[in-house]
Amino acid sequence: MKRMITFGAAILAALSLNSVANAQEVTFKKGVPGVGESRSSTEETAMTNKMAITMNGQVVQKVEQKTSETKSHTVTVLARDGEKISKIKVHLKKKEAKQDVGQGPQSKKSDLVGKTFVLEQKGDDVVVTDEAGKKVDDTVAKEVKGDFAKSLGDFDNKFAEVLPDGAVKVGDTITVDKKKANKFFKDGDDKDPMQVEVFTLKLTGTKKINGVTVAVFEMHVKFSGEPNPGMKIVMDMKGTAHVSVDSSYPHLLDLKGPMTVVGKNQGMDIKGDGEMKMKFHSTYGKAGAATSKPTTGGN
Repeated sequence: MKRMITFGAAILAALSLNSVANAQEVTFKKGVPGVGESRSSTEETAMTNKMAITMNGQVVQKVEQKTSETKSHTVTVLARDGEKISKIKVHLKKKEAKQDVGQGPQSKKSDLVGKTFVLEQKGDDVVVTDEAGKKVDDTVAKEVKGDFAKSLGDFDNKFAEVLPDGAVKVGDTITVDKKKANKFFKDGDDKDPMQVEVFTLKLTGTKKINGVTVAVFEMHVKFSGEPNPGMKIVMDMKGTAHVSVDSSYPHLLDLKGPMTVVGKNQGMDIKGDGEMKMKFHSTYGKAGAATSKPTTGGN
């Protein structure tokens, strides 16, 4: 955060820290981590849905679905090229997907859990090796790049792309345009049938958590689309986001909301209702040093 007032005296400097923690407006800095800095993250998504399939007004089948995915990893910066990150080390702690579509729960864990990889930007290509510098096979490289290549460059600092350059006042609502919104959630994939229709951030205040000043936002995001022809899905989630004022790094996203499914298939009407949850928290620190504790949900 650009400090609103700079005081020379130590006692006034202490007062300025208090004013930041209760700021009525904030201006976000755009952080670029230095060599040796790390981010440890956990991402959790979960969906439950109950669908009824009807024909000629009669329910012919009921389906209940439950799916979830958990990812946990640490990314450490190994090299920078100017303001861009050119080399990172990643350690995958957990990657597991679960689903239950009425035939009993099933679980799939990644074979890469517990392993460490190095990704380096070389021209337009990203080279993936193990920690000893040996190239990995193409299948492993594809999975690793799919999960972590976006941390090269700007450290996947997506909030820096949607937060304004100027001051944001408490009570202000930032409305993110659809192109930036889909880049934020979908990495700009225009072919993904589920697109972001609404993305807003309302600043409710700031607070210090574990020594870090974070802006507290009320966050609203709405997805809609037709993954299958004639089958419309809407997910409308609201919740809280904590974003560092000094770097724009996310510390917490905690969202949930209703999901609806409406459509037709082979002369049958399909209608479903459920819930979608999305939670993400990160801590930051130097490699080998203690990181800040994760923030918790709520304002």
